[in-house]
Amino acid sequence: MKINYIDDAHTLAEICEELHACKWIAVDTEFLRQNTYYPELCLVQIQDCQNRTHLIDPIALPAEALQPLWALLADHQVTKVFHSARQDLEVLYQTSGIMLQNLFDTQIAALFLGYGENAGFARLVESMLHTQLEKTQTRTNWHHRPLTPEQLQYAADDVIYLAPLYETIQSQLTDEQQAALQEDFQSLLNPDLYTISPEAAGQKLLEGRHFSSKQMAIVQTLAAWREVHAQANNAPRKWILTDDLIYEIAKRPPKTIHDLYKFQNLKAPHIQQFGEEWIQRIDEVFAHPETWPPKPAKPPKLSKNQELLALLAQAWVHQIAHDYDIQVTRILNKPQLTELIKSACEQPPHSSTVLTGWRHLLVEKPIRSLCQNHACLSLNNGQLQLQNEKLT
Repeated sequence: MKINYIDDAHTLAEICEELHACKWIAVDTEFLRQNTYYPELCLVQIQDCQNRTHLIDPIALPAEALQPLWALLADHQVTKVFHSARQDLEVLYQTSGIMLQNLFDTQIAALFLGYGENAGFARLVESMLHTQLEKTQTRTNWHHRPLTPEQLQYAADDVIYLAPLYETIQSQLTDEQQAALQEDFQSLLNPDLYTISPEAAGQKLLEGRHFSSKQMAIVQTLAAWREVHAQANNAPRKWILTDDLIYEIAKRPPKTIHDLYKFQNLKAPHIQQFGEEWIQRIDEVFAHPETWPPKPAKPPKLSKNQELLALLAQAWVHQIAHDYDIQVTRILNKPQLTELIKSACEQPPHSSTVLTGWRHLLVEKPIRSLCQNHACLSLNNGQLQLQNEKLT
């Protein structure tokens, strides 16, 4: 198959104009971010619905020449097919400042076909298309020019096989599954996912962690400092302060620069350069307890009948985890379960949903049916099954 390598503005504009007529295009990117805060886009691969392969070189092209590409990716009429799109969306958004529209992610969609939540691209291609992909260029330097024929073929394969993979998966999905997936895809197109503010950096570190109010405040102030420093220097945020170091400092707050040397993995040059500022920020936390974040409110308790329903719901969640090869913890957490049970038991039932996308379809809808006496669970050959019949 011929690969169309594009490194001039005129050709890119012509190709992008043609691609607006496609119903869908398969897209992938190659980028580097080992030594930087912001990922560096090195290549954009596109396979169109006419079976043509285009490799676009953003390093060779000036920034303004890429505008037709950004316009294509933002076209609501053209479905953009990715596999595991999150990182691709991040690099494309941070490079262009424009959020892609109309997404289809084959990794998420493959969950409905029993491949688990994080099925690798090579695994799906081998299973569904009976083709083994080469893995020789997985650690290649995509910034180096010129790219070798082996690099070009490797990059092209990611979209050459993504296109038929998309069509194969699409043909096996029900309308209900398609609708659920649209919610999952739309959630990935939220720009807030790819623009971390210093203020939000600490909150991200605190997710799923239990700290005192004072410790939370220290985590937040150090995470905010780290984010500002990393962005300003385009350096990986963990080069100076890792997440674990921030947690350790929050649990054993140092009072002097000398105390910082007690942290085993904190490098002396970093302490000498930034230690005074860190101590100053920690001192400010101690001086202003009124700014400490409050402890999360305890979730409301369930009644005894609701606790029994929660046990049934957990059994169903475990069955879904088994059937679809998903970790239980990736489906819903305890606060979500509590909220779902209480919501489903309200009279009249609460209309708002707790889960979205595939989680809503596979988990929330059945649990609501159970709580509202519209369905029951039965055991058949060791497997839980949902009987969707109104009970009398």
